[in-house]
Amino acid sequence: MNQPTALAPVTELFLRYVGVDSASNAESTEFPTSPGQLEVMHLLKDGLLELGTADGQFVDLPEGELIVRFPATKGLEDKPYLCLSAHVDTYPGVSGAVTPIIHPPYRGGSIVLPKGDVVIPAEDLTGLEGKTIITGSGDSLLGADDKGGLAVIVDAVGNMLLKQLSHGPLDLWICTDEEIGRIKGKNIPPEIAGAWDVLLTVDGGPVGEIDLGCFACRMVKMEFYGADAHPGVYPHKLHRAHYAAMAFAMQMEQLFLNPYAGIADRRAPFFYIVDAKMDAGKASLLIVPRSFDEKETDVMMRRAVQVAQQCARAEGCTFKIVSDETVCINNRSINEANRDLLQPIYAAHAIHGVTTSDHNVRGGTDGAGFNMIYPTCATPNIGYGSRNLHGKEEFLVVDELECTALILKHIIALYTEYQAV
Repeated sequence: MNQPTALAPVTELFLRYVGVDSASNAESTEFPTSPGQLEVMHLLKDGLLELGTADGQFVDLPEGELIVRFPATKGLEDKPYLCLSAHVDTYPGVSGAVTPIIHPPYRGGSIVLPKGDVVIPAEDLTGLEGKTIITGSGDSLLGADDKGGLAVIVDAVGNMLLKQLSHGPLDLWICTDEEIGRIKGKNIPPEIAGAWDVLLTVDGGPVGEIDLGCFACRMVKMEFYGADAHPGVYPHKLHRAHYAAMAFAMQMEQLFLNPYAGIADRRAPFFYIVDAKMDAGKASLLIVPRSFDEKETDVMMRRAVQVAQQCARAEGCTFKIVSDETVCINNRSINEANRDLLQPIYAAHAIHGVTTSDHNVRGGTDGAGFNMIYPTCATPNIGYGSRNLHGKEEFLVVDELECTALILKHIIALYTEYQAV
């Protein structure tokens, strides 16, 4: 690993966390679904214990999740109750066994990684001249999502502990298996989660982007049932479930353009197949209809059922919806209703000269999943410098990571001064 002689503490934390392969595994029946997630959680715990956190402040939740509690400094008990959140797992579609590379200040052009013929094109690096960048080596993702957010949170809280700074009521919620849609707000005791006024997730992109809204996300498992037989000898007995499923995929592509619609119109919905297992006897698809309008996902699913039934009949197969789960809602209206309560977040960015912009992110957020149970809590999500998530071209802008750590320290401090309008 190429590394400069001195790194900021938040960057050291990040490199420590990405050194552990903690990719989640949707096929596992264990919770969490990979041992690396528990290893990262132990690193986090050990670090906080060294800084003075007491054992009694840790609340272990089912399925590997963790709450860390920091009671308010005396006299600040009535300040807004802030919870900071990140997740320890990484996207399972690409290897999480990373060898990070720290690139010296970027001078322009594409970055060629040493393995896998992977190139980060210059257009992805526009405006980053003079910045320090961390990448993988080309055979894995980096894991900035969300170990960058995790490092920022631990660094900010560590600063609070070391300097014995005053603070309002503060919790950390560290999630497992977020990347496979298993955010488990239901595991948090209601007396804890119900007290939070602001759940701030640090799981975004460039610093300054504040996600106030997101897709209403559903995860639907559907199956086609056919009959297998030798295609040359017994074609009259062959009913091709996998052909029905492929025909379904192609027709839905034409109807909704899948994710490509979002290139021209950032508000466009999409319908995507995230997993498929197929043979002639049975074909299983995991599909995700997503839209900023929850009612539109109902329209998409009604159309999907019609298309699936037509494709099944054409092959002499049957079809059914096995499961249909709403993973998160669009939380924009909730955050808009809490605009005043979010002002310390904007003010902290301004202190560090960072211009903020409000976003509707074309994905889900942990906070939006939490809002399904607790629909009044403000749930914004902030960026910390990650780009090209879920792929081997993923990278992290170190300058933005370090800036976000400073911003979060000020967010904690500014909530001690908050006065409701």
